[in-house]
Amino acid sequence: MLNLLIQNKNAVRHLTKSNSHYRNLVDEITRITKSPVLSDSGKIKKIDALLSEHAKQKNVTEQQKIDLFEKSLDRLEKNKDYFDILEKLSIKLQRRITDIVKHLFLMSPHQTRA
Repeated sequence: MLNLLIQNKNAVRHLTKSNSHYRNLVDEITRITKSPVLSDSGKIKKIDALLSEHAKQKNVTEQQKIDLFEKSLDRLEKNKDYFDILEKLSIKLQRRITDIVKHLFLMSPHQTRA
């Protein structure tokens, strides 16, 4: 379970980093489009080069990490269901034990020896 929590934490970090990377990409494209120095064709070439570089950086390993994180989250969700069921059964058992303990304490001392 601890391993799944660590994987979940890593997944969140990875998504945060990825989101930041995409945000930077959009910001850079915005700067290019607003550049007074570049012509329209120059802007297109610059944006195309930027997107090509981005595509090179995003490789198979990146997708494998995402798949691993998704599987980890699926396992966490399945474990959540397991623990919900376990909790319900535990409550049922606690209620039964409570009745037994009440009866034991309410019995007189000579009845408990029998």
